[in-house]
Amino acid sequence: MDHAEAKKLLRKEFIQKRMFLSAMERMVLSGAIANRIVALEEFAAAGMIAAYAADDYEVNLRGVIDFALRHNKPVALPFYDAEKKIYKLKMIRDFQRDMCTGKYNLLEPQAELPDALPPEDTLWLMPGVAFDSCGTRLGRGGGFYDRMLEDAPGCRIGVFYQCQYSSVLLPCSEHDQTLTMAVTEEKLYKF
Repeated sequence: MDHAEAKKLLRKEFIQKRMFLSAMERMVLSGAIANRIVALEEFAAAGMIAAYAADDYEVNLRGVIDFALRHNKPVALPFYDAEKKIYKLKMIRDFQRDMCTGKYNLLEPQAELPDALPPEDTLWLMPGVAFDSCGTRLGRGGGFYDRMLEDAPGCRIGVFYQCQYSSVLLPCSEHDQTLTMAVTEEKLYKF
């Protein structure tokens, strides 16, 4: 079995694990994960928080985003540029006001918001389907984060529920961007 086939099977397995969590469990676990993130030294030191707007089954970072904005930290979220067929970061100041429904029916910043230029001390908070003990992150398969992070500076933190941890090493391709850390409701992993 090649890497692509193995990744496809693993995605299916770990998406199922995440979907078994009830809405209430996801809400409680997301709160615990958000508390871990805002307590990190890396969060306090970050010049910008590059976060994401969660789908129904991902760890919800709304609490982290709102906390950062209340504490005057610059926050950027991915915006899909349909013309270039890439994701890029846009700055937001108010989640409620600045977001709209975008690609894949996910919330994203409005197109007219300013582009973000991530400084060296950017803290990247990334969703994923699974992660392992070496910092390999398995995403949805589009490679959007791998392309966005190719030359991006900063600390890369994967945001996961503990059930998304893979005790076996995940397949990793040459273009896959690895994590600096992963945060779950149970533990902080450093790679």
